[in-house]
Amino acid sequence: MCTSPGNPHATLHTEGRAVIVPSGHRLSARASVRMSDLDGRDAAALEGDPGGDGASPEVADVIQLLHMVTVGRMIGVLPRSLVEPVPPGLVCVPVTDTPPSRLVLAWNDQDHRPLVASFVTAALDPHHPEPRSVPEAPLAPDDKQPAPRALHPADRAQQRTEHPTADH
Repeated sequence: MCTSPGNPHATLHTEGRAVIVPSGHRLSARASVRMSDLDGRDAAALEGDPGGDGASPEVADVIQLLHMVTVGRMIGVLPRSLVEPVPPGLVCVPVTDTPPSRLVLAWNDQDHRPLVASFVTAALDPHHPEPRSVPEAPLAPDDKQPAPRALHPADRAQQRTEHPTADH
């Protein structure tokens, strides 16, 4: 973990990158590629990417990129986890000479809310249990306010220990 004044952060995950190409693309049968193997005219850049050269076609997000790759309009280099499982009709080929992609958690050390502290603690604890999936709250009948959300049993127990009620 790195702590700089006001901006502590930690790398949670590091992974390699892959080029995603349509099946049948000239690179799709390769075991791996180097950046020099890619045709720069076809490689996508995210809109507003400060590292972009301005010559590459721009996409707004990964979903748009995957659609454009599927129809053969471009290819993209992404962290491997963003394209697993690999969508039908596409192939991921590891890129061997790019720096790894890092998933970083950063937080404001002046934010002392318990929810923030518990999130940071949970994210940094390698022995923390897998996250529980809680369904999204459905809309109430008037479609203006979310319906009350049911608490997971473990969350109810935690809430009782944090906020005990007096039984008189």
